[in-house]
Amino acid sequence: MIDITRNVKVTVSLSAFDMGQEFAAMNSEEQAQFFNGVATGVKSYGKPSCFQWQMMRDNMEAMPEALLIFQEMAEYGPDYIRTQ
Repeated sequence: MIDITRNVKVTVSLSAFDMGQEFAAMNSEEQAQFFNGVATGVKSYGKPSCFQWQMMRDNMEAMPEALLIFQEMAEYGPDYIRTQ
């Protein structure tokens, strides 16, 4: 038998829910890197980030579990809030 090497392009689609599940399975460094990715993406949004956060927050009204975890994250790190 011989080995054959091929370059293959594969597309995998993940739902936002699936990405959340994967986030929860990450270790702490990977989770921090995830937020680095969010920060980079937000910079290219074209508007101040508060608009994106408000739209996200508005949609969480229909998802109480999402809103709860968002609140827990915000309450956990008040010492990280910028004062400038």
